[in-house]
Amino acid sequence: MLYLIILFNALRFSGLEISPPGFYADESYGATQVMCVRQTGADFFGHFLPLFAISGPGEPIYTPTYLYGQLLWTSIFGYSITSFRAFPAFITTLTILFLYLFVKNKINYRTAMYVAFVASIMPWAFQFSRIAWDPPLAPLFLIMALWISTWQKRWWLTGIPIALAIYSYPPLRIIAPLIWLLIPGITWRRKIVVLLIAGFFCIPLLFQFQDENFANRSNMLALWSPAFYNPYRHLDLSELIPIFLRNFSAHFSFRFLFISGENNLRHSIQSFGMLSWLDFLALIGILGLIGARVLRRIPNIFEDVQYQILGIALIGVVVGIIPAALTNEGSPHALRAISVWPFYALMTGIILSRINDILRSKKIALSFIALGVIFFGLYQYFYFYKYPYFSQEAFEAGFSNNILYPKLLSGESSCDEVRAKVKIMDRNTRIGETIFFAKDSKGPITSYLNKHWHDREAWGIWSDGKNADLLIPLPNRNPRKIKIQFNAFLTPQHPYQDLEILINGRLLQKIRIDRATGNAISLNLPDDLNPDKLLNIEFRTPNAVSPTQAGVSSSDQRILGFGLVSVQFD
Repeated sequence: MLYLIILFNALRFSGLEISPPGFYADESYGATQVMCVRQTGADFFGHFLPLFAISGPGEPIYTPTYLYGQLLWTSIFGYSITSFRAFPAFITTLTILFLYLFVKNKINYRTAMYVAFVASIMPWAFQFSRIAWDPPLAPLFLIMALWISTWQKRWWLTGIPIALAIYSYPPLRIIAPLIWLLIPGITWRRKIVVLLIAGFFCIPLLFQFQDENFANRSNMLALWSPAFYNPYRHLDLSELIPIFLRNFSAHFSFRFLFISGENNLRHSIQSFGMLSWLDFLALIGILGLIGARVLRRIPNIFEDVQYQILGIALIGVVVGIIPAALTNEGSPHALRAISVWPFYALMTGIILSRINDILRSKKIALSFIALGVIFFGLYQYFYFYKYPYFSQEAFEAGFSNNILYPKLLSGESSCDEVRAKVKIMDRNTRIGETIFFAKDSKGPITSYLNKHWHDREAWGIWSDGKNADLLIPLPNRNPRKIKIQFNAFLTPQHPYQDLEILINGRLLQKIRIDRATGNAISLNLPDDLNPDKLLNIEFRTPNAVSPTQAGVSSSDQRILGFGLVSVQFD
């Protein structure tokens, strides 16, 4: 079993540029920030050794554990896509190692091997271990905290990984302290000491909340968010509770866990659930153990220490789903509940180990291993030979979603040179002056086109996909409004286009367009804009289609929704 565990975890590092396809925007912007900090000591926006780096104005994205972890990793292995994605693969492998060490310290070697084997083949862990982003760090520090809590003398160091988990991913701000308070087998004195230590290390994080934009995305996603696109914004607490319970229970659906996983192609390959066949076998096994105990065929279902660890696993699963259930969209959501996969592995490993202990049969152990190998083999086939083709749009494969990363990677530009270009941009926007995006327009127009745009045409430029955004410096004098002129891709088969416009992450306007050309909209700008920062304007076209899909072309596969003509500050 040991050799299989090593082999399966080694596969996390294979074909990282093949599957998932492309290099998703969140990945490439994180890579850009890491490279800028490495070159200059500051992120792309000039913040020296930032605690949190951002991909756009006012929206913290990349956490310190990820940013500086990648900084160390890529200083050794370079800046390729393979290198950036190998870091979360390494992090997930470490998580399985600490999971093994925790169970070995608490129970025994054989049970720990079962847990590590189950974790190694689990789709939930494998999927998120191959994308260059922050969330995989959260379960690492959570499980590391459990392992350190088994130490006899330096148990108080548990507070450090708990603090790091809180930094690593916003849902852990709820999950990590709550799990630590609820887990059995630890005195309240130790729990309080550890949380005080974690709180001390989280003081810099508390200061981040003085920036109102820091938790902007979390606030918009909450069930109680006042944002007008939140379908639950008018409900009171008594009405929100059933919605929370519905969201919560969705994470236990059979389809989600065992059939096809989450609908989001970045979170699941759709051909398998978030858990493996061994997890399903464990579900059947626990029912068999209960039946055997009722019939008095066995004296006890589990030993005391196994009950304790199963209690920790159950708490980890239940608490880990709470933040995902508190959001107003995307339920079930495997990424927001990423911290639960090690706890499912704990459950399954202990149940299978206990069955093996009771039956005392090598054939049973070999059948468990064989089932795991067959499952993982099929999963790998679909992951590497099917998934890369139908998930290209989800990962924006082929889209020029970040022109900075390839320039920095090739050495064509340094981060200082790109920043200097942005400073030149600052002198090219004026109140009352129209900025045209047509092909022959002069000035730093391409610098404003942040991500998801096609090539410029004689009239302007089409968005590439279902969202696109601009980064434009504000004029020296504070503008009050911004006027946007635009077109829309409409046909008889596609007679209207929905458009959402966001400024620095805030939804300002949502309209339905039924005219192909000559559209214009004037938006009042927020009063609290920082004139020293770039203005991020995001355009979302959720029902955008390609000319081929609309039936007007047999070869044009471009997704066309929003056609930007000009922008003007007033």
